[in-house]
Amino acid sequence: MSTSNSLYALGESAYARREYHAAVDYFLQETRNNPGWLRPWMSLGMILLAQGRFDECRYYMEQALHDNPHSPMLHMLLADSHLNLDEYELANQNYLRTMELLDSGNSETGHLDPAAVRLQVHRSLGDCCMMLEQDDEAIKHFQHAIELGDNGAELQHKLTLIYIENTRFDEAEVILEKLLANDPENPTSHQLSGYLTGCQRHNEALNEALEELQLYKDRFELAENVFKRLDKGSDRIMRRLHPRSGAVAGVGRIVKDSQKEFQKALRRMERENSVDAGELAEELIHSLMPHFKTHDELLEEVQNDVRTAVGSCWQMMGEDSRRLLIQAFYLEERYAQARFSSGLTGIQYCFVLEREIKRHLFAPFRESFLQNRPRKRESFKIMAFYLEDRINLSLGQMASVLTALQDSNPNILSPAMESFRSFVKAHLKNGLQLINSDFPRQVNDLAINYRNCWAHGEDLHPEAARECRAIVLGEPGVQAGLLEVFLCEITIPAGKEL
Repeated sequence: MSTSNSLYALGESAYARREYHAAVDYFLQETRNNPGWLRPWMSLGMILLAQGRFDECRYYMEQALHDNPHSPMLHMLLADSHLNLDEYELANQNYLRTMELLDSGNSETGHLDPAAVRLQVHRSLGDCCMMLEQDDEAIKHFQHAIELGDNGAELQHKLTLIYIENTRFDEAEVILEKLLANDPENPTSHQLSGYLTGCQRHNEALNEALEELQLYKDRFELAENVFKRLDKGSDRIMRRLHPRSGAVAGVGRIVKDSQKEFQKALRRMERENSVDAGELAEELIHSLMPHFKTHDELLEEVQNDVRTAVGSCWQMMGEDSRRLLIQAFYLEERYAQARFSSGLTGIQYCFVLEREIKRHLFAPFRESFLQNRPRKRESFKIMAFYLEDRINLSLGQMASVLTALQDSNPNILSPAMESFRSFVKAHLKNGLQLINSDFPRQVNDLAINYRNCWAHGEDLHPEAARECRAIVLGEPGVQAGLLEVFLCEITIPAGKEL
């Protein structure tokens, strides 16, 4: 088809002069005259995407596909629209359809570079899968994009982030080493390197805690087995356990110092024929049983300590926050017994406050804000951060949002921020009194001094755990913690887990 005098040519000329609105008008007129001609549709879609007019692009690409259902480029442009509108499932479907049409040898591929299109589609499919939390699929698509020639740092950063969040630390380290070797000053690479270090340390601490729990359980099961065998009073046990005179009397004193001494006491017993097995079992059980706790008893004690520390706030907290506090208290007790100092548990107190602020303010507001919106997955902007299904705001970012709601803020708030301000005012007992107080600054200080340090891979000093615990939970008779101050202001407790 000749384009020398067509509306399409006028559109191309307007585009070259950067008269984009005129170009869009010409391309639209051409599509009405020749709906089966692909070029004006593709030019229209690319301009609308470049201008951020994603709703319009989606609308016109759907029209275009009605007349050209087998065009890979139109499917890709429609998928790009869905991706930018956070409609990830629909984007995923259209990207996959694009690949099917390319693989089928569609006639349109003669005017395209199939490898370049496949690279772009794999990269976009990786983004979709990341947002849908389909990490394995995202990795596959990003790796395909790399195989097709995408060596950009942005894709490598995304792949690194997925590896870190799936505890595939070795693979993340390999990528970061190459990135930093090629560009030692890249700030994103350095941020990911710090995040990797922090996650490795947190994972190591968690594994150590799990090993300690298993070791304790194994010791208890060993002791329980010995007690059962002793209680049977069989000749076989009699032949194996014949303590010397006075050895049994010392067992009770020994085990008061440590459960490990139980094994030492048994090794000290030599074979004799003068002790009755039943008496031996009773004496051992009487001496040792008070010094052993079941795993459930230990956790119950720790949970009671936590409930005492948080008081009435316990009922308003989510189950995930309760678990974090129980873990922190348990680890601190174990560290104290081992005479080991670590500030890592301080981060868990930061996470508890972060989760509760999200649970009682940001999460219910997001649901309220999006309730009457036409698209369920549509996101909205609070300050410079998007709140989506997972509310990806850190403690410091939430503190910045709360600071912006203060009466002293001279700036004009966006409509979304004004809605959030009204929501917060209605959901706190004393309106914006808490927001106008020192509370947002204290939350921000907690984030800067502790949470952000850990997230960037910095070592926390041993006193950080005690300091964070005092800030978040408070100190009896001295001051209330930020958690209590916040939860006591909530009028309607949230009922949804994050």
